[in-house]
Amino acid sequence: MMFSSEVDDLVFSWTDHQRETFHAIQNIILEVNPAIVESVKYKVPFYTLNGLLMYVSPTKDGNLYLGFCQGDLMLDAEGIFVTDATKNIRKIYFMDQDEVDWQIIRSYILEAIAINLHQRSFSKRKKPH
Repeated sequence: MMFSSEVDDLVFSWTDHQRETFHAIQNIILEVNPAIVESVKYKVPFYTLNGLLMYVSPTKDGNLYLGFCQGDLMLDAEGIFVTDATKNIRKIYFMDQDEVDWQIIRSYILEAIAINLHQRSFSKRKKPH
């Protein structure tokens, strides 16, 4: 696993909840595929693999979310995505009091990786059936 010191410096100022949740997400992402690159883009921790993959962003209310760059192509089997004005991105929010099922988060991360590695095409975007 390759942790980025730039990312560590960035999350240092986050709340305890944000840091703890971020580190749990970070560990899953970097553990499931060692080819994923962690860096800071757009002032948040970003993960790339065959293009933009996902990112973690703090919210002003002390929570954070995991954003999937190709989320519109994902199945959202658990119905936990939040969609906002962004065209492709889908988000999972982590509130301070929430119980998190990390196996579900891991499965979503694996699905996002599979899409980037096997289905990502810049000329044809198709949602799987």
